[in-house]
Amino acid sequence: MQLSNNILGVVLVLAIAGTVVGLLRLPFIRNQVRKLAYRMTSPLRTQSLRKAIADADADKQKTKRKNIVVFNSDTQQFETVQKKQLKQAVKSKAVKSLDWDRVKHIEKKALYATQ
Repeated sequence: MQLSNNILGVVLVLAIAGTVVGLLRLPFIRNQVRKLAYRMTSPLRTQSLRKAIADADADKQKTKRKNIVVFNSDTQQFETVQKKQLKQAVKSKAVKSLDWDRVKHIEKKALYATQ
């Protein structure tokens, strides 16, 4: 009797999970889930961008060097990078995948740059 209740519970959980996965594959529900996820992450990205801009301005005041704000896709956050450090990384070949074309691309895609 106990074994059949356990099996029935497992079957019920699998049926519910299958129904949820099936519903998520429907375009209408999938789009609603995407909108909800975007609505939840949008304020976090905005907050991250504001913080990075403030950090760039503070670093500019302190070091008098130009800064850019870029999006780090690994951490999903906006970060402040000094232009001079980017160029030094290319010259020293510290990062093998970083070359002058990549630096120009990063500078072009930067969302904010101090003067």
